Amino acid sequence: MSDVNQEQRLTYRQSQAMETKRRIVTAARRLFSEGGYAVTSIEQVAREAGVAVRTVYTAVGGKKQILSAICDEWIVESDVSGLAGRILTEPDAPQRIALMAHLNRTQWELGRDVIPMLEAAAASDGRVVRMLANWKDQRAGIIREAVKGLAPALRPGLRWEDAAATVRALSVPELYSQLVRDESWEPDRYETWLVRLLTAELLTGP
Repeated sequence: MSDVNQEQRLTYRQSQAMETKRRIVTAARRLFSEGGYAVTSIEQVAREAGVAVRTVYTAVGGKKQILSAICDEWIVESDVSGLAGRILTEPDAPQRIALMAHLNRTQWELGRDVIPMLEAAAASDGRVVRMLANWKDQRAGIIREAVKGLAPALRPGLRWEDAAATVRALSVPELYSQLVRDESWEPDRYETWLVRLLTAELLTGP
């Protein structure tokens, strides 16, 4: 077998493996969202994805690993890495705040099924509690770095540490859910509101 044919075979197998994993993660995301993390079995995930139970474990892992893969998929969908990079390199303070609000809106909008899933899973699985805590720490770190870069532009008397705490408090998914789901706000309205609020709190003052 030539090196070219072997490489093509490897590429095909890798592509098939990625597609199998995608099907499993998509099926699990739907089942965890509709039926609940705790009561959904690996057998149900396998049946929904159209694969063998053994394939689920081989391609992704157990339920905690599947949930982690769902979160990874959500983070990619939300372009967290790309938007965070833009935020941290944006020199203009109002534009940096606008990007922070956009990342917040995008993440909660695309994760409207994932967030309740994570919270429910954490209630029944201590490993998920640790995973969720780690994710929150990473998100808090991005906010700290983003706000620290705003320090020269913050309103007089406002420490960047306090400004970061304000951003974290106003950026929680519960607030997005209350306004968009419960109060029927459009996501665009939420994003505009958050930009105005953060600008007032961090830059211009009351």
